[in-house]
Amino acid sequence: MARAYNARRCMPNRKIEAAAEKVLNAYRLKSNAELTLPINVELIINELDDFYVDIMDLQSEYGQDAIGAIFFENGENCIAVDKTLDPDLYPHARGRYNFTVAHECGHWILHAPAMLEERRADKLFETNDEPLVLCRSHNGSSKPEIERQADRFASYVLMPREQVVKEWLRLHPGQLGAMNVHDELQGRRKELGLAEDEGPVFCDAAREMARVFDVSIWPMQIRLAELKLINTQADRQLELF
Repeated sequence: MARAYNARRCMPNRKIEAAAEKVLNAYRLKSNAELTLPINVELIINELDDFYVDIMDLQSEYGQDAIGAIFFENGENCIAVDKTLDPDLYPHARGRYNFTVAHECGHWILHAPAMLEERRADKLFETNDEPLVLCRSHNGSSKPEIERQADRFASYVLMPREQVVKEWLRLHPGQLGAMNVHDELQGRRKELGLAEDEGPVFCDAAREMARVFDVSIWPMQIRLAELKLINTQADRQLELF
């Protein structure tokens, strides 16, 4: 991030999901169209907030870990994604590209109003050409809370609860309760020579759903677990008998 805005401020997941649902519902009303899969977040933000998305060489300007940013150029709002995620050049990066665009949208919805007020107070808004938001890749616990919030927003926009559950039931009509994938994940770790808690490793169900929603497998697996459609823990129910 370009500025250390509310770095330790917590925001409940339910509030972030409500903000994402508000954006999706506003798009439905304005466009008079239902959501289709995969969610086209570029179309949604352009329709609602007059954003455009641009591929830029952010890493040359801001460092090799820069992946996304929000700029104001001549009064227009621009979400920038680094060229290493350009899906036209790197089709395998499509899921991460979509997530990055949605992540920046999360910053715009959740954090930008306060950031803009801060810039105006500093009298920098009209002349500063630095990005309002600059996002970098982070590993594990090093990720700031504000970035985790934008990640959650992206997850909720690209994988809305209603659509995920509906698609899950279509793909797994006979599944009762959460699908336990613990043994499958442990088998993958064994194949890769990883320790019991090392990863990430992915289950086939998450891989299949990720293709439908055009997102990376890891956030889809997290979303499925959050919605209690899969269970990644050992199944202890047989120990009762």
